[in-house]
Amino acid sequence: MSPDGEIMAYQDLTKLYEEVTNTSPVGCEEGFTSKSEFFLRFDSPEILPFLKAISKRLPELDALRICEFPTEEAESMNMFFKKYFPKTVREFWFNYQGDTSPITPFISELGQVSARVTKVLWYCKFEINQDELVTLFSQNKSIEQFGLTRCNLDLTSVPNLTKALVGSTIKTLILSDSGDCNYGDWDENPTHFENLIEGLGKCPDFKKNLEEIAMCGNSLSESHCEDVLKKHGFDNVKIWI
Repeated sequence: MSPDGEIMAYQDLTKLYEEVTNTSPVGCEEGFTSKSEFFLRFDSPEILPFLKAISKRLPELDALRICEFPTEEAESMNMFFKKYFPKTVREFWFNYQGDTSPITPFISELGQVSARVTKVLWYCKFEINQDELVTLFSQNKSIEQFGLTRCNLDLTSVPNLTKALVGSTIKTLILSDSGDCNYGDWDENPTHFENLIEGLGKCPDFKKNLEEIAMCGNSLSESHCEDVLKKHGFDNVKIWI
């Protein structure tokens, strides 16, 4: 048996999903494979019973998107993260299209998840305090594309990320909409964005490997973002507005 324990066969995953939900998985109507993009949409009432029915680690998938997860079921989600999250996925999105909620209940188990994501990881619509922000960067420093989108980030001071990002290989940082007026409101709090960039600028490995930063929906001009990045040593980073 592998260190992951028993891995669910693709045909068994398809059968379980169809038996519990009485539907075929969206986008995977022919059955799950290693190329499948799996959407777990918790606005559909049958998805939570499916999650609770899983008893083996899921096999390799191309992508997993967890959408509109009910925060009162954090214990069930953490059990999934710990025991049943796919063996590997190329891309993982958590809380895509969900309500804004604290990331606190999930922070420990997410460290195990990141080791199974090979390229892209996005956290969406979370409230994240500064200690948690440091932890998330540390957990995900080997992810090629790391996203914190539509998140309320505590950036009232410069985060100390120096130790967290030793050995970082992050190439793309996605901050889309986290500075929107409904989240961090960086237009009214412009120092918050600079506090983040200042903290990141003190991390040599992160600075060396970062290639681009996505700033869409943050109410900050490209010239302002460019000035802040250059001030803290990110001279050649491409900005997406």
